[in-house]
Amino acid sequence: MRERKWARLRRRFKVTFGQSAAFTIDVCGGGFCALLLRAMLPGTPVEGTILVKGRALPYAGRVVWARAGDVRLGVQGRNGVAFTSVESILPALLGDSTAAGSTLSHASQAD
Repeated sequence: MRERKWARLRRRFKVTFGQSAAFTIDVCGGGFCALLLRAMLPGTPVEGTILVKGRALPYAGRVVWARAGDVRLGVQGRNGVAFTSVESILPALLGDSTAAGSTLSHASQAD
């Protein structure tokens, strides 16, 4: 099992994917996991905002994994998104000390 570069924090933030909105399950300096009615395919590029402590932070990323839900059972799908760019203030707003002083402009820093 590989070691994570960023500590995942269980936080519920509103996140947008273009015109669609969802909520995160967890988030870190490298990306987030979100609940969606329909999971997107891995590799899908995404852009939107993540609302953290009243600030809408624009981000760009890509879907790195997906788990389909089941509408009949009321189970939502999940997507893991790795940031390719996000404002560098995000780790400070999260209180994530593991990312202090890091820049968030490379996909290789994804969770």
